[in-house]
This record gives sequence, structure tokens and C-alpha cells, in this order.
Amino acid sequence: MSNLYQFKGISRMKQPMELTILGRAGKKVMQKLSKRYFISRKKRWLFLDFAEMNVPLHSQFDVLLKGDNKALIPSFYRVTVLECIDQFGNQLTAIPEGYKTICRLEFHPRVPAAINELPSFDTWKSNPSHITLANLSDLQLAIADPFVNDLSSLAYFSVLEQMTAKNPVRSVSDFYSLLEKKFKMDKNQADRVLGVFMQMGKIKRTIDNNIELVPAV
Repeated sequence: MSNLYQFKGISRMKQPMELTILGRAGKKVMQKLSKRYFISRKKRWLFLDFAEMNVPLHSQFDVLLKGDNKALIPSFYRVTVLECIDQFGNQLTAIPEGYKTICRLEFHPRVPAAINELPSFDTWKSNPSHITLANLSDLQLAIADPFVNDLSSLAYFSVLEQMTAKNPVRSVSDFYSLLEKKFKMDKNQADRVLGVFMQMGKIKRTIDNNIELVPAV
């Protein structure tokens, strides 16, 4: 659990789109259900639990959470739903609400270790170490003093990604704008997170009100 962050202070917006991965689909069962079965470097067939809403093919997710306590797996991934079949191997155009399915998912830039470490199943089985797929845009940080260090970790990984993008976050104003867009924070909340980053040695403030991000060791 040392590489996970437990976010006790995350509050969820109404009806977020989430998927729960129970385990990997074994080769034998998949060869019975799909002629298109194959494993590539970035794609996996996976057993998904009941969907709480209809999820169209090509939907994307960017947050992975482990177990019932929704512990964040701290890295950046883009997960795309490529294919979906039911228990009879019928191809579906979406993951239907209220159904368990088997889906082929694509992970970018790579398949997370947590996915490869899931058990291989021949049917749907309960798994306390299941993986939930979600999106940053559907998670709202409830900033509270007892949890501010853990909560700011999620924002830190988001800022770290932006600093390496084509349009990096460099000014304090950019930093505030990113947290407002990603986490629905107001300026005061974002300023508190910036203060935490500076106290923890994750960000250095430079001249002209710019920031320099110190990568995590």
C-alpha cells in the first residue's frame, strides 16, 4: 500500500461515470466468447462489475482507484473502452446499465501494474482489490485541514503532468486556473494547496510570480 494514497476527503459529484474491474479475463474463456481475443502491450480483456449507468464505447477515464476504500493509484493513465461483450459473447455498442460485462480496455502510456496483478478469472467473481476507473473531472476535492496533505497529492500529480506538457503550468495564475478546472477549487483553496506544496518542497516560487515544480523523488 506504500504506493497508494487514501483520499478520505474526496467528495463525488452527482452520478459520476465509473467502472469497476474485478479481474482479468482468462485466455480459455475468452477464446470461447470472442474470435477477436488477443493481448497486446497496451490492451487487456477484463471482467467488469455491474455498471451504474450506460457507458458508450470509446469512453475514457484518467483515474484508477483500488479497493473499497478508493485508494488512488498515483500516476497518469488514459483508459479507453474499446470493446464490450456479454456472457454469451454478443458484441455490445455500450456497457449497459445494470449489467456485468467483459470489456477490452486500452491503457496509455502503458498497462498499470495494478491491472496486470489482478487475478485471472473464468467468470465474474468478487475481488476486494478491484480497480475503479473514474475521471478527475468527476471528483471534487473537499479541502479539510486534517486531510490537506493527502488531498493535495492528487492535485500534485495533475500539476506534474501539466508541467511536462506542451503548455506547462508556469505562473501562479496558471496553477490556480488548473486547480479550478480540474478540482472545482476556488482561489483560496488553491492557494492553500500551493502553500502545502511549498512547505513539502514540491514547488519553488520564482521571480515574476512564477513557479518551478520539483519532481517527486
